[in-house]
Amino acid sequence: MLDIQEAFRANIKFISEAELDVDFVQDIFDEDGDLTQFVMGECDFKSGKIITADPLCYLQNPEDVMPKFKAIAPGTYSVQVAVMEESIAGLRIVGARLKIRNTQAVSYELAKCEKDGKEAGLSGIPVECGMACFCDVQAAQSYWKFLAGWYGEHEDGNIYDDYFAELFAKSYEDNPDVQREGGDLLLWTNPLDGSQIPMFASGIGDGFYCDYWGLDADGEICELVMVFMNPALWLDDSSEDDAEAEIIELIEEGNELLEDDEIQKAREKYLEALELVPEPKSADYNATWLYTAIGDTYATENDFETALSYFQAAFQAVEGDENPFVLYMLGKCYCELGNVNEAKKYFQLAYEYDDRKQIFEIDGNKYLKLVEHR
Repeated sequence: MLDIQEAFRANIKFISEAELDVDFVQDIFDEDGDLTQFVMGECDFKSGKIITADPLCYLQNPEDVMPKFKAIAPGTYSVQVAVMEESIAGLRIVGARLKIRNTQAVSYELAKCEKDGKEAGLSGIPVECGMACFCDVQAAQSYWKFLAGWYGEHEDGNIYDDYFAELFAKSYEDNPDVQREGGDLLLWTNPLDGSQIPMFASGIGDGFYCDYWGLDADGEICELVMVFMNPALWLDDSSEDDAEAEIIELIEEGNELLEDDEIQKAREKYLEALELVPEPKSADYNATWLYTAIGDTYATENDFETALSYFQAAFQAVEGDENPFVLYMLGKCYCELGNVNEAKKYFQLAYEYDDRKQIFEIDGNKYLKLVEHR
């Protein structure tokens, strides 16, 4: 089992490392990799001078932030986040990337800050409110004007509770698959001048995170990245294995009960097993089998309306739309419920997908006459 405290300690060490492995970063932002990639949008960086900061804490005070020493060409650039979901850490943003050139990084270096026109030894961002951002200096200046005006009108207000919370909640409604309820992502547009700041949750929360310039084969800056978590530290394969074993055990118990004609008790075991199938259930083969088995128990009791709902779920699950038995039982349920036209459609599919043409023998070929093309 995963030791959560050990994972936290290892992650703290990881996020403070001065060097970043190229292959590791490419895996984090790989479109075909294990993590979910989400592009927040295109964002203007009009000055080319960038600040990375906690937008709900340090970025609110000009004296608490410093721009990066190196600058990029003013322009519009894509902001991307990589998201993982594991049983222990839950749904988390692993990293964020500002893509500057359409080239691949071959090395990474700490993105050091500027102080008094010179490169400072400082790099990275302290996080106090669980958020980070990429921010152009001009956008930051506009943000400070917005904050001054907002606090002028809301003297005792809380900028997150009274303003940003609603915007983050709307972001969650728009994209619930890549953030936690309440919202982890916001491409904020300043109502004063339309400048934008992409804000995103920082992995497992507060701490101090390094950020890195990605350099391509020509030595040019091609991206700016923050990596908040090492996904490998948070994997808990044992929990998935345990759940799978429990599902199989419940299915076997249900099958034994079914052999003894204990239909209701068998169904209870199948339903219990279905609860253990991870979301999205439709992507799991166990769910296809369980929806089918549960539907069949209801059909055996001539409760075709309830049976239909489970066979429909089986049809929507992985490979259910090519399963002759699922198709046949959908036809049977529709037929018994008086919807012959819909029944014909599924009986035809069942006949076509049944290589041995034996599926209709289940009911003594009672419904074979409804197959129009044989």
